[in-house]
Amino acid sequence: MFDAVLTPGDVILLMTWRDHDAAAAYEASAHLPDGARLRRVRVVRDYGMFDRREAPQYYPAVEARHET
Repeated sequence: MFDAVLTPGDVILLMTWRDHDAAAAYEASAHLPDGARLRRVRVVRDYGMFDRREAPQYYPAVEARHET
Protein backbone atom coordinates (compact mmCIF):
# COMPACT_ATOMS: atom_id res chain seq x y z
CA MET A 1 0.00 0.00 0.00
CA PHE A 2 1.37 3.41 -1.01
CA ASP A 3 0.27 7.02 -0.61
CA ALA A 4 -0.32 8.69 -3.96
CA VAL A 5 2.35 11.29 -4.71
CA LEU A 6 0.27 13.65 -6.84
CA THR A 7 -2.93 13.42 -4.79
CA PRO A 8 -2.19 13.33 -1.04
CA GLY A 9 -4.71 11.24 0.86
CA ASP A 10 -5.30 8.83 -2.01
CA VAL A 11 -4.01 5.30 -1.56
CA ILE A 12 -2.48 2.98 -4.14
CA LEU A 13 -2.76 -0.75 -3.47
CA LEU A 14 -0.43 -3.06 -5.43
CA MET A 15 -1.57 -6.67 -5.71
CA THR A 16 -0.20 -9.65 -7.66
CA TRP A 17 -1.61 -12.95 -8.90
CA ARG A 18 0.04 -16.06 -10.27
CA ASP A 19 -1.83 -16.00 -13.58
CA HIS A 20 -4.38 -14.21 -15.73
CA ASP A 21 -7.29 -16.38 -14.56
CA ALA A 22 -6.69 -15.57 -10.89
CA ALA A 23 -6.54 -11.84 -11.66
CA ALA A 24 -9.73 -12.05 -13.74
CA ALA A 25 -11.53 -13.88 -10.91
CA TYR A 26 -10.58 -11.16 -8.45
CA GLU A 27 -11.61 -8.43 -10.87
CA ALA A 28 -15.03 -10.05 -11.38
CA SER A 29 -15.70 -10.31 -7.63
CA ALA A 30 -14.13 -7.06 -6.39
CA HIS A 31 -16.38 -4.54 -4.64
CA LEU A 32 -14.71 -1.18 -5.16
CA PRO A 33 -15.75 2.10 -3.54
CA ASP A 34 -17.13 4.85 -5.76
CA GLY A 35 -14.36 6.59 -7.67
CA ALA A 36 -11.90 3.70 -7.25
CA ARG A 37 -10.11 2.43 -10.34
CA LEU A 38 -8.75 -1.00 -11.07
CA ARG A 39 -5.77 -1.27 -13.44
CA ARG A 40 -4.20 -4.44 -14.77
CA VAL A 41 -0.59 -4.51 -16.00
CA ARG A 42 1.65 -7.25 -17.35
CA VAL A 43 5.34 -7.37 -16.40
CA VAL A 44 7.31 -8.31 -19.50
CA ARG A 45 10.76 -8.17 -17.95
CA ASP A 46 11.62 -8.51 -14.28
CA TYR A 47 15.19 -7.71 -13.24
CA GLY A 48 17.11 -5.91 -10.53
CA MET A 49 20.48 -4.30 -10.04
CA PHE A 50 22.28 -7.63 -9.51
CA ASP A 51 20.01 -10.19 -11.21
CA ARG A 52 20.27 -9.08 -14.86
CA ARG A 53 19.09 -12.24 -16.65
CA GLU A 54 16.00 -10.56 -18.15
CA ALA A 55 17.52 -7.10 -18.64
CA PRO A 56 17.72 -5.69 -22.17
CA GLN A 57 21.20 -6.19 -23.56
CA TYR A 58 23.33 -3.30 -24.72
CA TYR A 59 25.42 -3.67 -27.82
CA PRO A 60 27.64 -0.74 -28.85
CA ALA A 61 27.03 0.81 -32.26
CA VAL A 62 29.00 -0.70 -35.12
CA GLU A 63 30.71 1.66 -37.53
CA ALA A 64 29.58 1.32 -41.13
CA ARG A 65 32.13 -0.08 -43.54
CA HIS A 66 32.49 1.68 -46.87
CA GLU A 67 33.60 -0.55 -49.69
CA THR A 68 35.71 1.03 -52.42
